[in-house]
Amino acid sequence: MYRIIAIAYIGLLFVVFLFVFARVDQSASQDLMIASSKTMAHIVATDTPAPTIVPTATPSPTPTPQPIGQPVRLVIPRLSIDTTIESKGNDSEGHMDVPVSWSNVAWYNLGSKPGESGAAIIAGHYDNSSGGPAAFYYLSALQPGDDIYVVDELGKTLIFKVIDKRTYNYDLFPVDAVFNDHSGHKLNLITCSGIWDRMAHNYTDRLVVFSELQ
Repeated sequence: MYRIIAIAYIGLLFVVFLFVFARVDQSASQDLMIASSKTMAHIVATDTPAPTIVPTATPSPTPTPQPIGQPVRLVIPRLSIDTTIESKGNDSEGHMDVPVSWSNVAWYNLGSKPGESGAAIIAGHYDNSSGGPAAFYYLSALQPGDDIYVVDELGKTLIFKVIDKRTYNYDLFPVDAVFNDHSGHKLNLITCSGIWDRMAHNYTDRLVVFSELQ
């Protein structure tokens, strides 16, 4: 009888031991999983993010300004003009000097060259000493949109387009507006106009054709 009780008691202890061992093992497994999760979370949290790569734009090279030479030739297709440009400053009275040849035109060398910033000035005779047509006799026929070509001493051809034309009384000529306009890249062509004043040996008006570089 005592032997049976002893065996039953030992069996009970064994069952209790198995139950406790299973709980401990399960708890250890849970602790290990929690620890592993925390470790992974720490790794993710402390992992250094990949750097953002921002491509560097390659700067465009600054174009080298092309030199502008002295103007030597004027071509106006509408007027069938293809003539030499003389370089002139002021005469003895302080006015722009005129070309030596009736068939040539003159560039005002105290101002801008055609193609430079500001207004370049080219003037030409309206008629010659006998009253016949000179270089700019038909200048008034130019219309907005017409082309004017200037060739410089370096062989470069500049194209200007007519934008306006105006006639001014000689005594009221707007010198600053025509000669001292520093905006844009312009070319102003000038010639005589109006009526010949025998007493003053001069025409009463001046015609100005305004053009811009294309």
